[in-house]
Amino acid sequence: MTDQEPTTTERWLPIPGYEGIYSISDKGRVRRETKACRTFPGRIFIGRVAERGYQITALRENGIPKRFSIHRLVMLAFVGPYPEGKEINHKNGHKSNNVLENLEYVTRSQNGIHSCQVLKNGIGERHGGSKLVATQVIEIREQYSQGRSTLIELAKKHGVVISTIAGIVKRTDWKHI
Repeated sequence: MTDQEPTTTERWLPIPGYEGIYSISDKGRVRRETKACRTFPGRIFIGRVAERGYQITALRENGIPKRFSIHRLVMLAFVGPYPEGKEINHKNGHKSNNVLENLEYVTRSQNGIHSCQVLKNGIGERHGGSKLVATQVIEIREQYSQGRSTLIELAKKHGVVISTIAGIVKRTDWKHI
């Protein structure tokens, strides 16, 4: 890389333990490096959002899939393994922003303090950890109160855990709506 190249250039490194099979970029994208059944080298994987809001992907070894959080793969490849007593912090509070510049190893205490500082200033959809918007909350309350959907159905439909839906319908969460 030369000094004239833009800083937005995406860098790729092999994923430790999966060298030659998968790589990950500093932008949080996973790429296939070898041909396999129903896939090809260079294929970019689309992660999915897990229950807790983190993006995950599955990597296969000998046909056996294993799930990984994308932010963990980025840190493992670009920074190294977890230092003892550390965890990964998303600096801007958005669990889906897995670019290297947004990730850092911190202690559990530092992560908790950061979470309170970053997330406390937002309510509803302005909250950094929110997966829903106001219109969805209104729809959830209407569908539940009219008996058109159960808590489980609503949680699956909106990609959140049942306790989130329960908090919305009981009005202990999203009180401002």
